Amino acid sequence: MDLLGKNIPEERIDEIINTVRKKKELSTVSESIILSELELILKKDGKILASVSEGKSYPLEFIVKTIRAILRERFGVFLSPKEFKERKETFEKLIKDISNIDIYKKLLGFHASTKERLPIYEKLYERIFAITGKPHHISDLGCGMNPFSLPFMDLGHIHYFATDIDGQMLGMIEKFFSTAHVHAVVGMLNLRNTEEYKLIQPSDVCFLFKLLDSIETKGHTLAEKLIKAIPSQWIVASFSTITMSGKKMNHPERGWIEQMLKRLGYKYEKLSFENEIFYVIKKSSSAAPAHCS
Repeated sequence: MDLLGKNIPEERIDEIINTVRKKKELSTVSESIILSELELILKKDGKILASVSEGKSYPLEFIVKTIRAILRERFGVFLSPKEFKERKETFEKLIKDISNIDIYKKLLGFHASTKERLPIYEKLYERIFAITGKPHHISDLGCGMNPFSLPFMDLGHIHYFATDIDGQMLGMIEKFFSTAHVHAVVGMLNLRNTEEYKLIQPSDVCFLFKLLDSIETKGHTLAEKLIKAIPSQWIVASFSTITMSGKKMNHPERGWIEQMLKRLGYKYEKLSFENEIFYVIKKSSSAAPAHCS
């Protein structure tokens, strides 16, 4: 965060972080993610940067509102205090009984996307890996609670790289992998910041489940940059086929990604399920292979 460190008083940075986190649903978002979003805002608008750095009155409300809107779009899960407590208790039960598939299902039910996938998880992975082959190394970007679907993958020894912006959720995922003796790297990445793409680890298959629609609101520049930057032979990108109100989309396929993949020379297959469509993308042979031990 060179821009912030060189230009912004520490007390102003703290004020922005603390104000963003005052909203309950954003209280567990990591400091690094908020700082990354702040830096993107300041890079776009020199006037705001000058106001914040020169000790003048600055648009705190605008900055906080902008960051909150972005994070809400990306967060994907809003739990009540009761649900937070229930999720924590369910996770603690899982750690004590790591082979109990019913506890995995209950835990996956605390996130809208993974709850929707519960009826299809086994078939989904069967169909994906029939195309890609069974991976030894998986990347799961913007993972949410998807790592808890690992038992449905029917894999042996696996390396797993998981990223998200929710520090509390990542803490659970890291403890789960440790308890299950899965070789894993878990960390925070802001996938709206292209400078962080170099931190993505190589893998056989990279999951981008319901991610690409959330990292940008206009255009698909970031989506293309991310797909090109991912050092994996296979990418599985998914999109919802229903609206926020639960209605079926008239055109659930994403024409933009199909056109983009054709232009880049990446082949793909589509897997369609009731509420979600998956693009299984084969990158060119120049994509970096996974380095697994």
